Amino acid sequence: MRVYRWLCVGLLVAVTVLSLLPLEHPDLSPNDKLNHLLGWGALGLLAGLGWPRRWFVWPVLWGYSWLLELLQGMTAYRLFSVADGFANLAGLVLAVVLLWLWYKMRSIPQSGQGAGRPE
Repeated sequence: MRVYRWLCVGLLVAVTVLSLLPLEHPDLSPNDKLNHLLGWGALGLLAGLGWPRRWFVWPVLWGYSWLLELLQGMTAYRLFSVADGFANLAGLVLAVVLLWLWYKMRSIPQSGQGAGRPE
């Protein structure tokens, strides 16, 4: 669990730096939203694995993503984008769904396991 926490913190630092670095030109392509979805989805997965019983990590991450958007809007070289904030939310929701499915699948006994089967 500790490794997931460190990976999450490292990725959060990387996302923060990349979010606030100047760009030569703003990326308004659909790939930009995909990048937001994948980046914040990865953060959500790592947070969920690192802090499995702490449901509040996802709202905190989404709030932090909005803080980054606000900070971008305060720079002369980046733009504030509501669409980016919702792409971040989509990534976090995807992470929650994937983690829920993962834990659900792990709790289902595999065929051939369980009581009544001779060893």
